Amino acid sequence: KIKTIGDSYMATNTTERSIDADGIVRLTRCALDMRDLAAQPEHSDLQLRIGLHAGPVVAGVMSGMRLAYDVWGDTVNLASRMESTSKLGKIQTTGVVADVLRLHEEFAVSSRTLIEVKGIGQLETFWIERA
Repeated sequence: KIKTIGDSYMATNTTERSIDADGIVRLTRCALDMRDLAAQPEHSDLQLRIGLHAGPVVAGVMSGMRLAYDVWGDTVNLASRMESTSKLGKIQTTGVVADVLRLHEEFAVSSRTLIEVKGIGQLETFWIERA
């Protein structure tokens, strides 16, 4: 699912209750590809900040002006915080995603200093790069 939220895009891989390691890997590859594409000179007007988190969500159809499928929950909020506290051209993630990506040689996971995350407090986050 992809949804626009102001000038941001939200993508979800699955609404499974368990952590989908393959999905995390695919979504991270996509994030890296998007970031690399935005860094090319012909896209100099495009700047990306990417945040990733994995966990359970609540999904459903909202009614109002129009029907829309949406997802909610702490996982969505934390992923949003990862994006908003990231830096331009970087991919920031939580320990849940970092732990999965460390098992794959194609990714380089580096620790970031503790950051203050609204609604959570101090949280260790990680930068993701290609190895």
